[in-house]
Amino acid sequence: MKTCCGGVLLAIVIAVAVCVAATELEPTNIEIILDASNSMVETVPGGVKIDVARRAIEQLLEILPASYNVGLRGYGHRFSHTDPGRSCTDTELLSALKPLTQENRTAISQRLTLMQPKGMTPIAYTLEHAVNDFFGLTGKNIIILVSDGEETCGGDPLAIADYIVSLGIGIKVYVIGLDVSSKTQLEGIALRAGGRYYDARNAIELGNALKQAVWEATSVLFFDDFEGEMSPAWRTNPVGESSLGVENNALAIIGKRQEDQSLTAFVGANQWQNYVLSVDVAYGPSGNWIANPWGRNERVAFFIRVQNANNMVGFFLQPGGQSGFRVKRHGIWSETISSGETPELFAYHVVIAVEGEVYSAMINDELIATLADSTFDQGYVGLQCAMDNSRYAHFDNFMVSPLE
Repeated sequence: MKTCCGGVLLAIVIAVAVCVAATELEPTNIEIILDASNSMVETVPGGVKIDVARRAIEQLLEILPASYNVGLRGYGHRFSHTDPGRSCTDTELLSALKPLTQENRTAISQRLTLMQPKGMTPIAYTLEHAVNDFFGLTGKNIIILVSDGEETCGGDPLAIADYIVSLGIGIKVYVIGLDVSSKTQLEGIALRAGGRYYDARNAIELGNALKQAVWEATSVLFFDDFEGEMSPAWRTNPVGESSLGVENNALAIIGKRQEDQSLTAFVGANQWQNYVLSVDVAYGPSGNWIANPWGRNERVAFFIRVQNANNMVGFFLQPGGQSGFRVKRHGIWSETISSGETPELFAYHVVIAVEGEVYSAMINDELIATLADSTFDQGYVGLQCAMDNSRYAHFDNFMVSPLE
């Protein structure tokens, strides 16, 4: 094994990586509350506020794991602000908290489309009712409130935030202010209810704020267990009749499989900096453990801090051989810079941690290789696999977690 970084920093990175990788994904329940008060017809850079919010939420749904329970609640969308008596009690659970299957994504998107800005801003009343939406659910309970203003119905959202905390059921409230004139109250809600406040002045900032809120609330940047379907967040490159898809609840090559044809998939955001990637890899033809995968000539690789197709860092897995890091600059891969011997097995748990300039890779909880390289300081992630003598890899439990 070759090491290229300071011992203390390496020990910290590996310790955190082991901790994150060993943690099972906790049940996660996220309810998005969308403001549909009459002021949401105003415009910000990127479009009308309500349209900007719809698009940002739909884009968020595309990257959330199917295992998350996700729901939608709205306010101000049924009664006019000229009828405060009804408008100030106008909140509705539009989609109950349930697993984010493709069917549920579509249902939430349809409900978003039907929301039309009309009413007042009953934040306190809405939050009080939202608490009941989490009844019987365990795990992380998260509310993300998107609003373009403060309470207009005379309620006390700060008192409700205190009330939510007093219940002791772990609900945290994250708040995004969309082009607000004053953030004092909205920020106070988030601080009192254990969350965080984010400012958004336009469409791009709103999309980023929603993602940041989820990442901070869940401590997970991305997760896919490939149960039934792969996350629509993956960006894949089908070649001919071959593609990456779900087979036996794992990611694998599907369709017409061709020898030595590499397929890649990428996921994540350019602004990801320090994180841990963990994934399970198993080998076999059509899921059977018959032909051994040893000496596969680096057919499987994991990419970190990806800038684009021509610039990234890769960790290449070689069962029964040398697995190690390579750097791709301007479309050209370097030789292996740091590597270690990989045992002859049919299944592996791979963990790759990147913090600052240090990259570390573990296989089955054993440190295999470390690399110090300052070429890239942020970027998304990906993977590669190919057919080799009718054998191919299956990937499962692909998770990316932030390193604080």
